[in-house]
This record gives sequence, C-alpha cells and structure tokens, in this order.
Amino acid sequence: MTAAARAQQPHLWVFNPSAEAEAARGAPGYCPPSSIQALRADLDCLPMFFANAARGDAVWTDVDPAGAWLDALVASGLALPTFVRGPEPAKVPSPWGWSPDVARLMQTSDHWIPAWRELYAKDTWLAACAELCETLQGPIPEVIGASDVGVAAASLAEVTAALARIEGPAVIKAAFGTAGRGAMRLDALDDHARRFVAGALELGRVVVEPWRERVDDLSLQLSVHGDALEVDVTRFWADSRGRYLGPLLGPWPASPRISDLLSRIAEHRHQIAAPVARVLRSARYEGPASVDMMVFDDRGTLRLKPLLEVNPRFTMGRLGQALSALIAPGSVGHWRLYTRSDAKRAKADGFVGLCQRARSHLPTQRDASGRLIRGALATNDPTLAIACVGVLWVAEQPADIPTRPTELAP
Repeated sequence: MTAAARAQQPHLWVFNPSAEAEAARGAPGYCPPSSIQALRADLDCLPMFFANAARGDAVWTDVDPAGAWLDALVASGLALPTFVRGPEPAKVPSPWGWSPDVARLMQTSDHWIPAWRELYAKDTWLAACAELCETLQGPIPEVIGASDVGVAAASLAEVTAALARIEGPAVIKAAFGTAGRGAMRLDALDDHARRFVAGALELGRVVVEPWRERVDDLSLQLSVHGDALEVDVTRFWADSRGRYLGPLLGPWPASPRISDLLSRIAEHRHQIAAPVARVLRSARYEGPASVDMMVFDDRGTLRLKPLLEVNPRFTMGRLGQALSALIAPGSVGHWRLYTRSDAKRAKADGFVGLCQRARSHLPTQRDASGRLIRGALATNDPTLAIACVGVLWVAEQPADIPTRPTELAP
C-alpha cells in the first residue's frame, strides 16, 4: 500500500511505551516491569491526539475515556475517534513504536522487520553523528568535533579504554534506553558504575561519551515515506541528568544567546535529517522518527551535538505537535507527565488534587473557537491514573507556566 493510500484508510492506534525494550529482545514475549504496565494503562488513550476521527480512526484502550477531563479537551477542539478493545484488521495498524510484540498483538506479524531492532540502538547512529559533524562545519560552526561523538563499547575493558580518552566527567548509555534513562554520569568507574555497565552490556553494547552541561534541548520530528521526507524542529525540557520532561509548544522564545543558532538549525534541518533518513530507508522503515539534539556550553562557547539519539517511533515531541492544535495563536504551551511524587511535592491530594491545583494556578480562558489562550488540561483521566497524569499547560507568557511541582503548592 502506498503512503497516499495508507493516509486515506482508517487507522488503529495503540500506545506501547515498551516498544524499545520489546525490539531489543528481538522476539515476542517481553514482559514489561510493573511501572511500564502502569504507564501504558494510564496513557493508552494518548494516540487520540494523533487520530483522525473523520477518517474513521480508532484507539485501542482498556477503558473508554470519559469524564470532565475529556469534556475539557473536546471543548478545546479535540475530535474524538472511536475506542476499541482489540485488533481490527481492516484498519491500518499504527502503534507508538513497532516491535515483535505489538505486531503480534495487532495480528500483523508481517509488519515487523528484524532489521528495525538496530534502529533503536544508540550506537547505530554514531556514524551518522560523525558525518553530520563534518558536513555541518560550514553552515553551523558550533557543531561538535569528533571527540564529542562518542564510541561504542561491548566489554568492560572497552569501556575503561574509552573513559581513559575523555577529560572530565563522562556518560555511559545503554544501547537501548529512552528519555535519558539507562544512562549514568560518572567521574570514575567505581563499583556502582561497573554494576550499571554489566547490566547494560547484557543487551550487547553501551555508548561512552563526554558529559556536557546542556543549555537547550531540541529535536527534529521526521516523517519518512518513500522518497518524501518531512522535518520539523521542536524543543523540549530535560532535567539536569538529561531525562526528558516534555515538549515546548507554540512560539516559545529562545534566549538571545542561542536564538541565532536555533534559526540556523531550522534552516538546515533537512541536511541534518538526511543521513538519518538514509539509514531508515536502508532498513525499509517508513513512518515517524525523531532526532534528539543538544546545545551545551563548552567553557563559555556554545556547541551543538546534532544527534544524541534517534527514536524510530512516535515520541512525546510529536505528541506536542498534535496538542498544539488545542492552543490559541500567540499562546505557548508545555506538556508534562506528573508522578505521585510530584503530587506530594505539590502538597496535593493525589492526581485529582494536583489537576485541581493546576486549574487554579492557570484559570481557563479560550478564544472564540474554543482553543486555549491559557489554562491547564489533563490529558488522561486523573480519577483513574495509577502512576502518572499528563497536563497540558497553556499561557500567553512562558513565565506563567510552572517548571516545578512545588510551584503548585499552597
């Protein structure tokens, strides 16, 4: 089926947040930890923001979404798809990420190509990063040198050798790990670090690279279909350890120090995406992917790492793009997941109390079409949430959007 034909067919959407671990196993049968099972249960409705209700799309959920939180989303302009409990072979399968498990779940085993496993591995993309560091030197001179690219290591001895070539702190990343998890910053290879490396090497490899103090985080959102390539630039927040916190939406201003660099990245986004798209096509992969990038400070000089990792799947950055349709022109937004620990930091009574605090913090205001000028919307049902609740924050000024749960405390 051509990309154009697929676009006209109704889709069946499935949220499978363990896609990377499923792919790393290489065969069906992965059993996610309880924390990931809870995440899937809480967020299985998220693909409704990608779905096209007019096309007849459906989302596979355990419970039909309902309640005041959903009414607020509909009031903001969300058109609801249908919700189903199982596979529908007549619809185009559209999982969060392809894996052997989700292909079997959706009764489309032929949709999984074993070569896609390596697309999830961080060391697969080291060569593409090195290529970009050469080709971008002219248009983006802030791009890193070869010593910052990182190296793959398949044994403790290779890790030790790689660390010896790095001045200052380093970071070790498991080949298969998401959102900054599966990574460790270290100054020395102590017993704790050795245990981390041993665990990561059970899947084959790790990546070792210098630790850098980030200034800004951004990603390219790619859509690859045959020779066609769409590329958009998105920005996100990460914590001090590099763990993903959520996308920034709308015309979010950049500091004067980095605004020019961000403009040049946007201008050359197709050049940055080209080697990534080439690898994806060589594996016969079509669909969504993202390229995470980082701007960091190198003793007072801005540097760009043009490829931190590649995610051959849907991402929260792409979710942010979909949520942008609910935001009024001129306003900015941020989407973030809050855990039970976050609710405690906000001194709220669970997720329901946290969402009440959020609405009080930014009272709702809509434009004539219903889109948010300001406000806070839960993107999953806080009354049923087990592990987390997503909140879409919208405001006219970035300073009005809280950056820490403690800002919601009374």
